[in-house]
Order: sequence, then structure tokens, then C-alpha cells
Amino acid sequence: MSNPLQQDSQSFDVDTVLWAEIIECWKSLLEKVSSKHITFDHAIVELQAQFSDTVQDSIGLELEREVDPRIQMLWDMGRSTSTAILRSNGLYIDWVTQNPLRKDILQKETLRRQVSQAIEDVNLLRHTLRRLSWMQKIRKKSKLEAQINEHSMRVDALKGQLSKQQTKIERMMNFWTGGVIERFVDALVPITAGSFRMGSVQDDEQSYPSEHPAQPVTLPNDFLMGKFPVTQVLWQRVMGNNPSRFKGDHRPVDSVSWFDAVNFCNKLSELEELESVYAIEGSQVACNWDAKGYRLPTEAEWEYCARGNEAFIYSGSDILGEVGWYDGNSGDETHPVGLKKPNGFGLYDMSGNVYEWVWDWYGSYSSDSPTDLSGPFGQSTRTRRGGGWCSIARDTRVSFRDGVSPVGCGDFLGFRIMRSI
Repeated sequence: MSNPLQQDSQSFDVDTVLWAEIIECWKSLLEKVSSKHITFDHAIVELQAQFSDTVQDSIGLELEREVDPRIQMLWDMGRSTSTAILRSNGLYIDWVTQNPLRKDILQKETLRRQVSQAIEDVNLLRHTLRRLSWMQKIRKKSKLEAQINEHSMRVDALKGQLSKQQTKIERMMNFWTGGVIERFVDALVPITAGSFRMGSVQDDEQSYPSEHPAQPVTLPNDFLMGKFPVTQVLWQRVMGNNPSRFKGDHRPVDSVSWFDAVNFCNKLSELEELESVYAIEGSQVACNWDAKGYRLPTEAEWEYCARGNEAFIYSGSDILGEVGWYDGNSGDETHPVGLKKPNGFGLYDMSGNVYEWVWDWYGSYSSDSPTDLSGPFGQSTRTRRGGGWCSIARDTRVSFRDGVSPVGCGDFLGFRIMRSI
């Protein structure tokens, strides 16, 4: 009788190799589509044909035989994902062409070979020990036993590394085949650097003292900003849980602290093989501004995006009901993202639905034009922006700001992510 565990292992190996092959197909097709050598529709047809040949070769099946149902299932999962990437504006082309999954599979195979070699070394030493004469054993036994013990420890260590590597591959497989990318692939909007006046003008009767004095700010570099707040489906795929009070795949995740948000950013970066932005040691968080992984926007970046090069009170309109969920229309709960109008940058839900954590400590504005856009340092609270489902209209304006303990995690608190380019 065959070993079911062995069958599962073989099945997983086939699937991971095939997934890597699919990415290789994407790579060549993306190059053709981006250079306009073929149309998108032609690319999909070619992808299907190329995939069919590739998977048959990968598992050694004859072309006239029925395709293994595991392969068909993988193709069914991969096809819509392929389509989403090919239709996208190219934000994920780097991930596809770098093909980190193939690198991880090769690393796993290297570890597997090292485990096999280490086991052979142990067996050879044991065989040598058994064949020694009585006099030789007296002289060499302790040395050989020490070597056997050392090599056995190496086997255990390598098996541990192999297990961790396989877990990593499974996690990446689950993330990229889970359908999340279909919604998320187009959910980062390129934002062009520019200048704006941050804060509220003095004659704004709705403004709070914390919004003054208004100050000119210049953002020097382009970046990518989340089109929506992070949704529950994306949070669950990355973190494996859902802390939200108001459940719904496409509602914004709620009840997350500032620390939860920066941890999420690092884990998503890890899944996409990007350099993590945050170094986290207990309650101490340092930011590497040069890293290209995911991070929270600074307060200046957030307000620049919320304004969207427009002069509205709220993000995208002077009529809050057109662009946001607040205490006047929310029904005391969050709502799926993207149901209201976007602002001038094509961003949704920046007024209302959930407050959004930003990087900065909360402190007073300076009368000087800022040179450090990461905000004040060493305060006790972190800044939140945008207002939420329970906010009055005044607290959803683009210039509104206040501070909350970074461990706070109410059902009105979420966040939006971004990446430096």
C-alpha cells in the first residue's frame, strides 16, 4: 500500500513546480504584451496553449492522455490571476519576472539534497564503526561516535530548515492562488510628487486648532498609494485571522492597532519578496525610508492624496454623502470599500468608513515649512486621519487630524498602505 503522506508530498511538489512554470509563461507573455508584439486576447490564447504543453512535459504525460485533475484545478485558479496581471498597469510585473517562487523551490531542493547527503554521511560512519576490529574500536570508537552525533545534529537542523522552507512556499502559494491578487493587483495608484498647502486655512469655521498653521509642503518623490483601505479579505490572506467587528470580505479591516498595521506591512512585503520597511523590536519601530516594501503613509503623504489636487472640503467632493460613510448615512457600521465616488487621484474612502493610521506621532504643526515629512518625534500617540463610520461630518474633512494610542484598536480604526517607488 502506498504511503498517503508520500502521495501528498509528491502532489505538492508537482503543484509548486507547475506554479513556477506558469509564472515563466507569464514572464514571456508580459514582455510581448508590454512591447505590443501581440494583443491581450492573443496573449491569453497563447498562455493556455503554452501552459498545456508545459504541464504535460513537467509531469511526463503523453499529450493525448487526460490531464491530471490537480493540474486542471491549478490552471483554473491561475487563469483568472493571469488575466488580472496581464490586464493590470504593470505594478506586479517586477514580481512576476523576478519569479521568487522558483527561487524558493530551488532552495528547498538544495536543502533536500543536503539532508540526503547528511543522512548518508551518518550511515557511512555507523557502518564504519560496525566494521572496526576490537582493537580499532578501543582507539576510534569515541571519535566516530562524536562524528556520528555531530552529523546527526546537522541532519536535524537541515530538516528544520527544510520544513520552514516548505511552509514558506505553501504560504506564498496560498496567497497568490487565493484570488486576492484579482482585487489587489490594480489597487495601488501611482501618485506623482508635488506641492500643496497642508492644514486648514484660518477662516475655516469647522477647523480645529491642531490643523493650524497651514504650511506649504513638497513631496519630492513619486509613490504608489492604496486605492482602498486594506480590506478584510487581504488582511486574512496575509495575517491568517480577522479582528474586525463588522465582518465582510470587502469591508475595510477594523479593530487594528498602529502596531498591527506596521506588522501587516512587513508581512505583505515578505510575501512579495520585497524589503521590509520596518524594524520592530517590542514597542520600538524604526523605519527604513529607502526600502521598497509596504508601509503606512506619512501624514503629509496622506493629506496630499486625500486632497487629490482638488479644493474640496472632503476627499473628492463638498458633499460628504457622495464620497464617504459617516454618522449621517452609515447605519452605525462600516461598508464595502469603493462604493462611493473616488477623489481626483482615483482613491476611495479617504473621508469616512474607517479612520486611517499614518506613520507620524501626533503633535502640533510648526509655523516653519517642514523639511522632515515624517512628522514630530517622541510623542505618546500616533496620528489618525479621515474620520470613520461614527464620525460627524466635521471630522471627515481632508485637514482633520487627531492622535490615538498606538495600541488602540477600536472598530472605527483601519489603515491604507503605500509603497515608495
